[in-house]
Amino acid sequence: MIMFFIAIVIGKETMSSDEFYKSYFIVPLYNVSVNKDIINEDLKGYKIVTNDFIFQNLNGKLFNPEDLYEDIKKPFAGMLYKRPLAKYVLIKELDLFQGYDKEISDRNQSIRDNVAEDFSFLLTAMRLKYTGNIQVNRVYALADKEHCSFNLPLSTELSFIDRVFYIDTKMFWWDEYELSLDMWKNIWEYKNKISESASALWLPISYFMSYYSAVNLTEKIIKLCTVWETTLLNDRKSELQYCLMVRGSSLLKKDLSLIFKTAYDLRSQLLHSGNVTNFSLLRKVISDSTKNDIERLFLFIKEYMEPITREILEKFIKNYLETQKSLEKIAQSLDKSVFQKLAEK
Repeated sequence: MIMFFIAIVIGKETMSSDEFYKSYFIVPLYNVSVNKDIINEDLKGYKIVTNDFIFQNLNGKLFNPEDLYEDIKKPFAGMLYKRPLAKYVLIKELDLFQGYDKEISDRNQSIRDNVAEDFSFLLTAMRLKYTGNIQVNRVYALADKEHCSFNLPLSTELSFIDRVFYIDTKMFWWDEYELSLDMWKNIWEYKNKISESASALWLPISYFMSYYSAVNLTEKIIKLCTVWETTLLNDRKSELQYCLMVRGSSLLKKDLSLIFKTAYDLRSQLLHSGNVTNFSLLRKVISDSTKNDIERLFLFIKEYMEPITREILEKFIKNYLETQKSLEKIAQSLDKSVFQKLAEK
């Protein structure tokens, strides 16, 4: 990979500008609210722009942009809502090589693949660093003479992208992702940490990413609990619930025993019977009498399980980068911390 990158750079220095053409890597972003301070700013080669920018500045410069235009269509009065629409777009300009032979095609594809991988790390960092139901579906690589569109492993089906969640006749909402320039700086720093630790933490991170694509509460609970198992319980095969309560509370430096116990009980019920029949522990966590059990379940995932999972992953990433230990060794080291605290009492 390094040798290839050097060859590209040297090639750009020796080849004239007419041997390149401009292409655009374009990602419609769903469920995002963007602060004005970040619009159209240079963000390490990326930009966040509005759908208006695409229509006004790139119209006529893209080959077969109809699918993209459908993704970023502007709502109008009386418009029948059929699918989610993206008001904001992430865009990156690419300089690709002119020509149609296999070597040039492979070079250009490698450039696109590298950008797609980089964006995947970026989206992962966005989701891990801050709350909010940010989603992507189709990704585009467009120029005036080419069209390429594809889904990423992190893409979500359009029908699962909406923030709204229905419980009987009531509507509940997953948070919108609010993005600012200060947030972007933190996200970019975190992206580098994730790329450095991805080989060791790919399993729990991938389960957290799939949580965003899960359509129902049952799937979401199981995904988040699996993240906990692949981190906190990585080395364990027995006394799982107790170990989860002890290690989790120790890692996050607060007593979360009831939260972990409730989540693990819900997961066990779902896996063994396919549904939740006993909500007694959940009612202790969320005692609001105005909520029914399904509403409590929604709030428990959103306000407790998701932020706790995000914090666990952040701690494990930090620990790995400092120690280079495996997930199993990091999990085992939590016991030493517990024993040390007990000895100090």
